[in-house]
Formats: sequence, structure tokens, C-alpha cells
Amino acid sequence: MLALGVRYLNGFVAACEPDARERAEWPPHPGRVFMALAAAHFQSGLEPAEREALQWLQGDREPRRAPAIRASEAVRRAVVEHFVPVNDEAIWKKKDEKKKPPPPLQSAPGIIRTRQARTLARAWLDDDTVYLTWQDAAPPENIRLALEALCAKVTRIGHSSSLVQMWVAEPDEIGEPNWVPDDDHAAIHLRVAGPGTIEDLDRRYNREAIEAFAALQVAASDDSNETAQKAARKRQKDEFQNQQPTQVRPEISFYQGYARPTPPGDVSVAPGT
Repeated sequence: MLALGVRYLNGFVAACEPDARERAEWPPHPGRVFMALAAAHFQSGLEPAEREALQWLQGDREPRRAPAIRASEAVRRAVVEHFVPVNDEAIWKKKDEKKKPPPPLQSAPGIIRTRQARTLARAWLDDDTVYLTWQDAAPPENIRLALEALCAKVTRIGHSSSLVQMWVAEPDEIGEPNWVPDDDHAAIHLRVAGPGTIEDLDRRYNREAIEAFAALQVAASDDSNETAQKAARKRQKDEFQNQQPTQVRPEISFYQGYARPTPPGDVSVAPGT
């Protein structure tokens, strides 16, 4: 058995349903938890052992049933529209291009800062700890150790204010799940990871192109070596058309139906006539 524990440190979850930004996502989709683990992997050195653990968790080696979930009830708060500042935007005219721009401060001349509306869906939790349990999974020791290392790197699940602590849980702390995979009697449908998920997230993250373009930007702005500067500018134009490479929003398209577990002996029988 494998179980992952997630504690929401602020006592609330800040994450929205993929098809409704005004509705808080609860219980957490196993796919969102997997994406948090993948983000920790991408942003902390790309350890091969962690990659292997994620491939094992998504079921590359053998089919893996979606995890059961133990999650408390939650009270969804009213969605409030916030207006947040975005990146500074220069308003220089053509004749000012050679002038040195002022520092990017709120009150600096030549710089404007617009605001955009954002909605933050939140829900307050009756219990701040959630468990995801794979009853039929028996990870080898190296996989378990890699998952422990990955869990320790996860700081949020959902919005940046949705701070969490995550760990590989012990069997005696989990309790009974209150959501189990069940397509036939599904009350809710949650995203889950499947074979190939980590590879798809890697393509969307587009790390190699992003890092290559950033390195060329540094070289293109370095006046100390004109030859290298010209070469970097040429590569920026030839390889990237002077455009920042795109990063696509991470998505998971696999869905699993979940239902409340049926108590032992409580089997419904259709009445006859």
C-alpha cells in the first residue's frame, strides 16, 4: 500500500475547478496532486530517481487504479473579485528609444501599471489533512524514498496561497477513505494521472527552450564581447524569431468517477414485482 498525506497549512484550499473558476475544487483531484509533485521535480534539478518514481506512480510499469481519498467536508466561501497589478508596461515613444529608462517603480515616469480582475475560489476545511491511498500499490524501496524526497519539496497545491505540507503516510494514520474510485455509481469525477502524464507535462513546461532563450538574452545584452553578442542576437532571431518560447498551461485529461464507499453488508437489492 502507498499513501500520501497532504496538510493544508492555512486551513483552507485555494484552487478552482478546471471548468468553473468561481467554484473551489474539493476534494483535491489526484491529478492536481500529481502535478504538484511534477512541478517540484521540474524546478529542483530533474533527479532521475524522482522521474522514475513519477512514472511508477502514473502506471507506466503496470496498470494502476486511482487512489482512494480521505477528505473532510469543506465550506466554500463566496468568490470575491480582486484586482491585481500585472507586469510593468513601458510607454516610450519612438524618439525615446535610445534614452535610459527610469527604474520600474510604481511612480516612475514612462511606466504604467495596469490591473486585472482575478477571482480566487477558496473553501475552509473541517479537517486540514487529506490522504490519497493506493491500496494495491507496493512501491519498491527506491521508489518510496524518491517519493518521500519529492513530497518534501511540495509547498503548494493550487494557488500560491494554498500552502501545504506533504509526506508519505504510514498505514496507521490514514483512517478509512470517504471517496473511492467507482465509475458505476460516481457522484463526482476527478482528474487522475495516467501513463504518459509526466512526459506531456514536460512538453508543456518546455524547459529546454525557455532556458536556451534566457541564456541568449543574457549574451545578447552583454556589451563586453561584441562577437558573442552579435552571435546571440542572430540565434535569437533564427531560432526563436525574437519571441519568448511558449509554456502551455499544465492539464490532465484523464477523469475517474468517485463515489462514497458502501458499508459492508449494505447491498441494495432492486425490488421485484
